[in-house]
Amino acid sequence: MKVWSGRGRVSSPVWGGGWVVLVLLLVLFVVACGGRQPAPPVSEHPATSEDVLRAMEARLDGVERLRMRAVVEYYGEEGRARVRQVLVAERPDRLRAETLSPFDAPLSVLVANEHELVLWDVGAERFYRGQPTARNVARVVPIRLAPADLVRVLLGGPPVEAEGLPESDEAPRWDGRRGGWAFELSLGDGSRLALVVSHGSWMLQRAVLRDGDGVRLWELRTGDPRVVEGEGVTIEVPGRFRFLMPAEGVDLSLSLERVDLNPVFPPFLFELDPPRGVEVTPL
Repeated sequence: MKVWSGRGRVSSPVWGGGWVVLVLLLVLFVVACGGRQPAPPVSEHPATSEDVLRAMEARLDGVERLRMRAVVEYYGEEGRARVRQVLVAERPDRLRAETLSPFDAPLSVLVANEHELVLWDVGAERFYRGQPTARNVARVVPIRLAPADLVRVLLGGPPVEAEGLPESDEAPRWDGRRGGWAFELSLGDGSRLALVVSHGSWMLQRAVLRDGDGVRLWELRTGDPRVVEGEGVTIEVPGRFRFLMPAEGVDLSLSLERVDLNPVFPPFLFELDPPRGVEVTPL
């Protein structure tokens, strides 16, 4: 049998088979290497995890406030829900999140400041109040992050306060598939936090918290980065977030529709008192 080569020559089945093998090898090579980004020049490599954390904090210089409108999708033991939210925040730890009905009426309002965390569940007419801790946040919304950490994360910053953290035991390594620097931090209580941070923009891409036994407590992923401008500042922020808590069966996604940096907020925005006649439930 002869195979027409398309160039006025006849090739044998053996030579045709050789081409097949060569093409397969090329495909395997592309699959193995495809999507991987080359490491930056050595002169741009961060020497320590502290260098990366410092760059993550520095990118937020000049950002004091933000307002976001987002679509939130939740998958958990209670089923699936899809709602819209308006989030406003003021660094370092003030946060307000309003969950809206399809008609933009508030379904719930969460407010956090330096003194307290409150949640007003409009439909159930329940008002919750407690300390602004990660544990209390997880009691009212499916995210285990303290308000200050959540504010940083919304801006693509680290999910922990960088000041005072010990450095990683090893220098950050290049993750070519994600195009960022990967390293781990010890948080002092036996848990470890693994981070991947974009090179150049120094935006958080991924964070995984594990306990002392290596069990994954939560995972945060970001994507769809976009450049936004505010008064006196321009930064890149994530356009999509995904938060997973495997033990609780939580899978929460947040996709941004709009982001405003440094808008002016009225001072009462981060205060919320219970409506008259509503009992306060402590967290």
